[in-house]
Amino acid sequence: MIFQSKNQFWTRIRRLPSCSAGAVAVVTAIVLPALLGFTGLGVEIGHWYFTQRHMQGAADAAAISAAAEYIQNVNGTSYQQVGVNYASLNGFTISTSNVCLVAAGGDNCDTVRSLDSRTITCPASTTSNGITTAWACVVVEITQNTATWLTTKASLMPSGLGKVQSIPTPTLLARSIVAIKVVTSPATTTAGTDCILALANSTSAIQVSGSKADLKANCGIAVDGGRDQMVSGTPVGGISFNGSGAKINVAALDIAGPQSSSVCTNNPATTDKAHCQTFGGSPLTAVRTNQATLDPYTAALNFTNPLGVNAVARVAQGSGYTNGTRTFTLACVAPNCTAAAKFTVTVSGGKVTSTTGTVIDPGAYTVFPTGAVSGTPDTGGGSGATFNLTQGCFNWPATPIAGRTYCSITLSGNFPPGNYYTVGNITGTGNTGATAVASGTTPPGVTFFQSGGGYISILGNANYNLCAPGTVASGHQCDSTSTACNNAAGSCILFVQKATLPGSATTVNDFSGTQSSVFSGLIYLPDETFRSGGNGTVGGCFGVVAQYVLVQGTPTFSQGCLPGNGIGGTNVPGTTTASSPSLYQ
Repeated sequence: MIFQSKNQFWTRIRRLPSCSAGAVAVVTAIVLPALLGFTGLGVEIGHWYFTQRHMQGAADAAAISAAAEYIQNVNGTSYQQVGVNYASLNGFTISTSNVCLVAAGGDNCDTVRSLDSRTITCPASTTSNGITTAWACVVVEITQNTATWLTTKASLMPSGLGKVQSIPTPTLLARSIVAIKVVTSPATTTAGTDCILALANSTSAIQVSGSKADLKANCGIAVDGGRDQMVSGTPVGGISFNGSGAKINVAALDIAGPQSSSVCTNNPATTDKAHCQTFGGSPLTAVRTNQATLDPYTAALNFTNPLGVNAVARVAQGSGYTNGTRTFTLACVAPNCTAAAKFTVTVSGGKVTSTTGTVIDPGAYTVFPTGAVSGTPDTGGGSGATFNLTQGCFNWPATPIAGRTYCSITLSGNFPPGNYYTVGNITGTGNTGATAVASGTTPPGVTFFQSGGGYISILGNANYNLCAPGTVASGHQCDSTSTACNNAAGSCILFVQKATLPGSATTVNDFSGTQSSVFSGLIYLPDETFRSGGNGTVGGCFGVVAQYVLVQGTPTFSQGCLPGNGIGGTNVPGTTTASSPSLYQ
């Protein structure tokens, strides 16, 4: 531009402040950096929002997949790797510690909580009518540090002339909680209704023999037929009748073999009414064939006889003892000993002079003393005497002591409550019965253990009242009211033969008394034969398990209520079911 004069130049200068030409360019140059920064921030926030939604979807997918795996493998940790894999399929890399479980017993979510302070919630467990509804929650946490993104690094804003600074960058968090409902139903027990079980694989496992033989059992009878004993071949176990008048009057009949194993059927038109009747006298139709009835007691009745001192021989005389006949007591240290042995010796000149002591009490040892042992005298001082002990059984005393092993047992008189062991026979004859004292003891009742291959023989017309622990009602003696088995109070085992004894099924255990008696509890003879040839009523909570059962009289048995859930009862284990996983949070 060419000015004509000096005045013209200054005139133009003075007009500049009022000229607007070029203002937009100047303002644009000044605010453009800020506009670019806010635009970048808006784009970045949109990117964050989009990524957050993507992360949440990935977390949900990972949690649902991990929960499905947990249902398949409840006690394993494979659900964590499944969660990691599904997060990776959706573009996110996480560690196994980002996949955790919250359950009733605790959780392993400490790592997740360190990444995200939000509370992890899972439904509370509830119980109604014995059914428990518990919850397990699988948690998946996905995190993203946006500071590492290239887009974030390009998002700048001015901070004074010639200076820039990064926009503050958040860590994006996505959490998914999937709940699994676990419903647990309690175990249920159905009481057995059978009171007689024969174990033999024979069509005559139960045999009713004689023109007047009549088995009257207000309960069921069953034959296992060897199914429980894993025999080879096909079970044929059943019941047979020998004699036109032989019959049964029972509530039910279960046989292991086919229909040919018995003349009793479940069809009123074809069943042999002369032999097969219900306890009420109508034709028996409650018959099941090809039915295994497992022995519910075989694993629970192993026992060890208490060892006792049969004879004492002096080894060293000792000194300082009081003269006369002295009683010495051996040491007794639990659990190797439950009762100390006592014996008498003769002391002369302060020394033990007799060579053999007389046993007063055999004691009861689970570990028999070996080597020369010492004893403590009942009165006076002295020391140094030692004795060798001989183990053996003991003759049946006038007053029986529970917890001892006897050479044989005679069922007469009163029995204090407790366990009685024998390596020989158990017999009861004549007109004098036996009564187990039950009142006022906890638990009341008696159990007879037979471990040496002997037999049981209860004959004559005596009345017996023998009740196992757990079968006597509170406030009652052992009598016909003893018809329940309360396992909380005792085992409900009356006679028990140790399985795999030297004896065989040819050994007959005879319960053939003619008078009504009470045998309340289980009579367990898994290797031998149970025979009933009398005509009396057997009261109490009665039950028999034997290799063979032979009925040759007209006995009447009461209901079968036995240890556990009875013969023929069922135990249905509790069930635990998990529902399909569902998003909870």
